[in-house]
Amino acid sequence: MRPQLTLSVALTLCGAFLLPAVWATHAVDDEFRIAIIDSGINANHAEFASCGDGFTITWKDYVSNGPSPYDDIGHGTAVASVAVGKTLGESPCTSLLVARVCEYDEVLETGTCQSSLTSQAIQWAVNNGADVINLSLGSLLPTPEPMSAYEGAISYARGQQVLVVVAAGNGAANLGLVPTPSEVDQPSGHEHALVVGASRAERTAYIGTSSDPELIQHGIGVPVARHTTNTGTTSMTGTSFSAPNVAGIAVEVQKAWLAQHGSRLSVSEWENFLKWTAVDSGASAAFEGYGYLDRTASLAQVPSGMPIAPCDRPIILLDAEWANECANQLYVETATNTVRQFW
Repeated sequence: MRPQLTLSVALTLCGAFLLPAVWATHAVDDEFRIAIIDSGINANHAEFASCGDGFTITWKDYVSNGPSPYDDIGHGTAVASVAVGKTLGESPCTSLLVARVCEYDEVLETGTCQSSLTSQAIQWAVNNGADVINLSLGSLLPTPEPMSAYEGAISYARGQQVLVVVAAGNGAANLGLVPTPSEVDQPSGHEHALVVGASRAERTAYIGTSSDPELIQHGIGVPVARHTTNTGTTSMTGTSFSAPNVAGIAVEVQKAWLAQHGSRLSVSEWENFLKWTAVDSGASAAFEGYGYLDRTASLAQVPSGMPIAPCDRPIILLDAEWANECANQLYVETATNTVRQFW
């Protein structure tokens, strides 16, 4: 199996999809919501259906205008389960906004997502109360579309205090090529997107994915909900699944901050909090950014308030950890973006 096809295989249809008979409607008094803009969701899967009355799914199908949630690929179901699944999720049973913008392409044998629909879905999610938007998608190859396809939507989200989390991609490094700067139509190529790379289970950066993430999180063999059953699980690999891990942790941090301090972090403070509480995994900044987002470490910092930015810490001679974190921060602020692979 060629490594660059890992996620394409994950997106291959495994059988007939399920059309949920019952799904929750959006409740305006829900406190937090994560938006999954992807291939849909099997809302009848136990990871979601067993969440109880407080859990809601708000649905929008931009591909075929289907009135009820479904997922004929499985990628969106998997991503959603990593973020909010009752047993698999980082933020269990946080309410969802699900926009279907991706469909199965029989020629490419993978999912394809139109950037124009994705842009519309981002704005829809913001207008429907999303706190975090997860985008586990990108392009296999450079496209002729300019960055402006996403720029307005992501900037709009940022202005509305919505955190946009995107997968770094699995492309150039997987192909054994040196990543090249690119201004192509990639969600992760935007200054207002929080870019997430993959780590192994031992929290070290996985070098088989694109470089230039801002954070890394578990993305290798991640347990996920299987969309073709209502109870089954499987495991998938790629930055598609490290991104929703970060999205879920981000919501838990914001929930804890609100409970502790009585107000929410601004989106800039929120993003910095996540970056500055990340744990150095020892890799170069090109592959780990600020480091591994450790849920326990981040939540433990909440009572003490904002952490100190890595480069603002007192310089200690031969302090390797400080030097690496500071180098990571400087690198992330100045690095150019790379060509990204679809999911």
